[in-house]
Amino acid sequence: MKHLSLLIAAFLLLTSIQGQNRMLSGHVTTIYGAPLAGVQVNVVGYNLQTYTDGQGFYLFTNVPAAATKLFFNFIGYYPYEYLLNPFSHIYNLEMEWYTDEEWIFGSKKNNLVN
Repeated sequence: MKHLSLLIAAFLLLTSIQGQNRMLSGHVTTIYGAPLAGVQVNVVGYNLQTYTDGQGFYLFTNVPAAATKLFFNFIGYYPYEYLLNPFSHIYNLEMEWYTDEEWIFGSKKNNLVN
């Protein structure tokens, strides 16, 4: 009976968490630690978008608990998709820039028509 009570309590806790919105924040830098201003950050599957500030910080205040991914995009850097952990609210990222051999204007170089 004790195990059943614990199981029911855990289920009720998880279902109450699922319906709540949460705050997400973080810091975006280069691989050398320099802050990146103006990085586009989207909550995948929702119409939520923001940009990093002058020091590379971003903040979402009302993200649905069901959200599972953040998407980071900045010209000249590889885009990055970050899987969300339901028990964390801080997501820092180091972005790496494109090499001119691999990417030009968001398309693979070998796919461009001369």
